[in-house]
Amino acid sequence: MSLQNRNSAWVHAIIDELSRAGVRQAVVCAGGRSFALIAGIADSDWEIAHVQTDERAAGFLALGLAKATQRPVVVAVTSGSSVGNLLPALIEADSTDVPVIVLTADRPKGGQKSGMPQTTNQIGLCAAVVRAALDLDNPTDSSQDIEALRGQIAGLLPYLIGDRKGPVQINVPMAGKLSSADPTPNWEPPALSDLARHGRFDAAGTPLPIRDVAITQPHDTDWDALVARLGLRPGMKGLVVAASDCPLTPSAAAKLSKQLGFPLLADALSGLRRPGMPNLLTTADVLVALEKEQPDLVIRLGGLPVSQYMQNWLSALSAPVLRIDRKHIEADFLTPRFELLRNPDEADLERLAAALGRGDEAWLEQWLGRDAVVRNGLSEAIAALPWGECQAVAAVLAADGYDFLHVANSMTTRHTNLLLEAHDLQVFSNRGVVGIDGTNSTFIGELHGSQSRGLLLIGDQTFLHDLSGLEASRIAGLRGTICVTNNSGASLFDVLGLGLEKTLPDYTRLVRNPPGYRIGPAAAAFGLQHVRCESLQALQQALADAKSADGIQVIEMVVPADSLRRDIVPLYTAAMSALSVPAATV
Repeated sequence: MSLQNRNSAWVHAIIDELSRAGVRQAVVCAGGRSFALIAGIADSDWEIAHVQTDERAAGFLALGLAKATQRPVVVAVTSGSSVGNLLPALIEADSTDVPVIVLTADRPKGGQKSGMPQTTNQIGLCAAVVRAALDLDNPTDSSQDIEALRGQIAGLLPYLIGDRKGPVQINVPMAGKLSSADPTPNWEPPALSDLARHGRFDAAGTPLPIRDVAITQPHDTDWDALVARLGLRPGMKGLVVAASDCPLTPSAAAKLSKQLGFPLLADALSGLRRPGMPNLLTTADVLVALEKEQPDLVIRLGGLPVSQYMQNWLSALSAPVLRIDRKHIEADFLTPRFELLRNPDEADLERLAAALGRGDEAWLEQWLGRDAVVRNGLSEAIAALPWGECQAVAAVLAADGYDFLHVANSMTTRHTNLLLEAHDLQVFSNRGVVGIDGTNSTFIGELHGSQSRGLLLIGDQTFLHDLSGLEASRIAGLRGTICVTNNSGASLFDVLGLGLEKTLPDYTRLVRNPPGYRIGPAAAAFGLQHVRCESLQALQQALADAKSADGIQVIEMVVPADSLRRDIVPLYTAAMSALSVPAATV
């Protein structure tokens, strides 16, 4: 490394040890205190995915990269308030078990208490939303200290590649008055031990963490007790409900669903709405709103479903519940009484299938038949709608030529859950705390991390919320389309049944809050191509043109502000009428 100070060897050891955990990419934010981190990353074999100005956007860009690559990703920032800007992304990473590593540069120890500029309690800021944090000592030239430093970094492995994955913080105090790159007069590189300088290797020359670390936790299941408590037996009228954080791969879920013969009620964001998925139902939003018969058993794959109808139905059940999840779950507000099967392997799922056998065949056929009827009713109703929000979203969801779909939160997620049929797309979302933060940045991270063509469905307010994230659109080789629903603000509140539009003075300004910006010029400010669509035909043409274009295209779908309120009730009415059920019963 070219830096002429003791920060150099310290940073090299951190980066080298993180490489042994699989880190290959970083997002960096330049600042005087982070110069040494950036120089060290630039001198390594990591890719600097982007140099981002806004730390909040940088955090979400790293989140998207980590999701798409299934590897831990670093985001390096300078000291002070920049660390606070990472919190929204860390909250999301913590809630969704994504290993984002934040390298927070800092002043030397004691700097905050002695009044040094650009200092704050950086460990305290992140403490609530990281799985582990290291507050390192000031850098030294000692081999013993650098070997110990490597040991501290290796201790993070369970949170980066193990079964406790999630965000971590490494706070790095560094010497330097003006910056961490300040040269030290007459400085000479230290004579370090091989272990301090190069780390540990096996006999074949493969890099290893400097010390062995257990990356998984034992969690034996008492199967006899679990079977007895749930009353598992062949012939049950069971249901499988899959949420956005479904812990099973599509292949594992398909195998289990086929073995059990239970209806599979899969959220659009679960990754399980795939062609050929056994016993798949895609209209659960409607079906559970009408279902009166209690199941014998509910198997929940993950946590909170999107649909309020599904949430209400689950919370009213008296049936036993088996929740399958990646991590330990202390409590569940939807189903307070549940049994947990944590992070099951293939053998665990086989034992579950053996205990249950095949479910009630008539029950399965009843659910599958009703799902087909409702799906047909929804398709006919969409085709009959005038131009508006629901028709625009349906057209985007039917677009071909893409490898993955990212669905933004708020009304966009609800639309997708109702309208998305079985498809071959991988689906991403930020459903950890269901916020609208950082969606553009996350999508761009997924584009770059997957090296594939992606489609983002997003609302006008959510797009505005992360406008600075579009800075990363200049990353080379991106191929994606951002479809923005311009419905003049938060239409979701029109249909929640709160009655605010009738009781709250100035409802449109205070609640709908139409964004005061033009999407076209905003896209142009970042060099993005923009198409404004005010009809279904124009949207379909724009989608057809965008699927083969290079770079990121922005398609603005301008719909009547009241179209959601106008169309959503007819949609549900059509679905329920298909089952000969009056809409007033919902």
